[in-house]
Amino acid sequence: MSKKRMILAALMMIIIGAILWSCVNNRQNGEEVSASKPVAVIEAVEEDIPVVLDYIGSIAPEETRRMAFKSSGRIRSIPVEKGDFIERGEVIAELDTEDLRYALMASEAQMEAAHAQYMKALNGASQEDINNAELNAKKARDASEFYKDTYEKMKVLYEASAISKQELDQAKLEMDIRQADLGQAEEILNQLIRGAREEDKEALFHQYQQAKADYLYRKNLLEDAVLIADIDGYIVDVFFKEGELYNGGYPLAIVRGEGQILKIGVTSKDLMEIEAGMRALVSVGNQLSEGIVSHINPMPNETTRTYAVEINILEGIFPIGETANVELMLGYQEAISIPISSILYQGEDFVFTVHEDKAERRRIEIIDVVGTNALVKGIKHGEMVVIEGMKNLRDGDQVTLKDRDVE
Repeated sequence: MSKKRMILAALMMIIIGAILWSCVNNRQNGEEVSASKPVAVIEAVEEDIPVVLDYIGSIAPEETRRMAFKSSGRIRSIPVEKGDFIERGEVIAELDTEDLRYALMASEAQMEAAHAQYMKALNGASQEDINNAELNAKKARDASEFYKDTYEKMKVLYEASAISKQELDQAKLEMDIRQADLGQAEEILNQLIRGAREEDKEALFHQYQQAKADYLYRKNLLEDAVLIADIDGYIVDVFFKEGELYNGGYPLAIVRGEGQILKIGVTSKDLMEIEAGMRALVSVGNQLSEGIVSHINPMPNETTRTYAVEINILEGIFPIGETANVELMLGYQEAISIPISSILYQGEDFVFTVHEDKAERRRIEIIDVVGTNALVKGIKHGEMVVIEGMKNLRDGDQVTLKDRDVE
């Protein structure tokens, strides 16, 4: 090949290469323009986010009473039934009071007699009392001598087999009784003459106090024969029927208060964050009610090792035994909240932000999840976070902003 032809061939190669390079370069520039990816963004805003503890517990009555009589007896009436709503002061049941009234009357008489004896010992006997005591002592002496003489005669008849052993024993018993009556009458007379000793006065005082205590006890039993509700609430169950015999102290009915509580078990870690009076939000399905932490048990359950916490439900009535959710309000913290759907994962959690029309991959740390949003670290206030179109992005991609899709 001649030198001229070689030069011509080289020139042709250069021209063809230049043409090819120009075409490739123009194609790449066109691709860069057309490769700009549409994305939707939101501005990251730092907000005061509520910090809550979520737990599940069961609804229970705030107060339960086992209603019982102190005394035994026959039940006269039970005007309530299981499931009834009752108010404070309403009658739950009544006992038949006839025997209780008789017992109270007898106790009152004993108390008054004991009081009279004590007062007589304090004031001393009158001459009229002494005269009466002397007369009683004489009557007792005459009776004693008469029955003693009768016994001696009956003894002779018995030895002659004229009467039975039973008749002789009866005569002996009568004689012994009259002798005892004589001794008592003479002792009373002697006490009236010499006056009561200090120890006698003290003994009579204690007898009076004992009789008074018995009277007050029986009076209380009579008053207790009507069982009265001391709280507003519902009759959970009734264990007896009208006309049945009732044993004192055994529950006749169970009443639960109108108030309700939620019982939960919390971990030792969360226990440090909870205190009495803390606000809570209780929910059963779509029904919500505010609550207040009312009791915290400092001792853990032996089985679950959780700590029992009770929350007073302030509004609404939930079914007893129902499972409920509760959010305990610990306070607020400043945090960036973004949609969970904007977060991607490839060995680490990350999102894309947009700066100068370019996508920037940003590693984040999820602090908590609240509903459909996540509280995160790693993004600053005011940055633009990609919430749509991020799945096809790479770090450094050119992007164009679009309106957010309407669902």
